[in-house]
Amino acid sequence: MQTVKYVYWEEEGAWLGYFQDFPDYWTQGETLEDLKEHLRDLYADLSGGQLPGIRKVDELVISRSAWTMSAKPLERLSRRTSSTTSCRLIPLEMPCIWRWLRIIDAIFR
Repeated sequence: MQTVKYVYWEEEGAWLGYFQDFPDYWTQGETLEDLKEHLRDLYADLSGGQLPGIRKVDELVISRSAWTMSAKPLERLSRRTSSTTSCRLIPLEMPCIWRWLRIIDAIFR
């Protein structure tokens, strides 16, 4: 048996809910059991490919190595940037990412 997580609440006499993986698609019911029935139908539509352009929430694992670059690409970046850039030839880490995004933006303008 497959299970999925959903969020639900009662508002003005109606029960509203949506799946955590599909937060853009809500449904409602007169009772909690009615809501669950509608959620089952909605899940069948979402997972069956019957609705175009479905947006889904997922998780992405990012390792620290994804945020670093070797010295050679950094040297090429620093040669192309203006002399006012204060972040040069250092590993790309979170505190410095905004400066590097400005550098990359300047390169492609």
